[in-house]
Amino acid sequence: MKQVIEIEVPEGKKAVYKDGKITFIPKLVYTDIKSISDAVKYLSEHSVYVNLLSTYYCLKEEYNISDNIPYNSMPYEFAVVCFRIVKHALERITDSTQKDLIKGNLYYPIVQMCEPRYVDNCCGDKVVGKIQYKETEYYLVGGCANYGSPAGLACFDVNLHVSYSWTGVSFSLFSNREIAEYMSTQFGCLCFLVQFGGTTCDWKFIE
Repeated sequence: MKQVIEIEVPEGKKAVYKDGKITFIPKLVYTDIKSISDAVKYLSEHSVYVNLLSTYYCLKEEYNISDNIPYNSMPYEFAVVCFRIVKHALERITDSTQKDLIKGNLYYPIVQMCEPRYVDNCCGDKVVGKIQYKETEYYLVGGCANYGSPAGLACFDVNLHVSYSWTGVSFSLFSNREIAEYMSTQFGCLCFLVQFGGTTCDWKFIE
């Protein structure tokens, strides 16, 4: 027969029941996920998304990928897997894995490309990286999230000198705007690579 008990959990901790024991572990906040490795560690410790993690390790071995691989050297399919791992980790930490298709709002992380002197025209407020395209340097600007799924580069507004794109759905949607904004800043280069890597566009990150 199942019994319900009440326990007092210390500040900053959460109770975890495993192997017949209750233990208190530090309660993470989404800003604790600062790297792909942090996200991998979090999902591994919670034994979730096992198949996704298996794919991550298989690709890492296949391509002989180090933990600090630069984005310019990252295989596109590996970047997509890393993006999904980070996204799932952020959603689980914030208890925002469930999405409603007909209620509330869904948000996507926006990373825009712009000419350095026109950063103020971007919807975001943080430069997260730089790329070189056709011998010209552009800033990547994050810090913004919105409804729907602008990809950020389907067209380049020559009046604002900033990239824009507007479509209807996206695999990168979040149910929490704050988390989507964090994704576009802390993992802005990864977002950009997933959106526009694996293409014939001759661009590269300036590390």
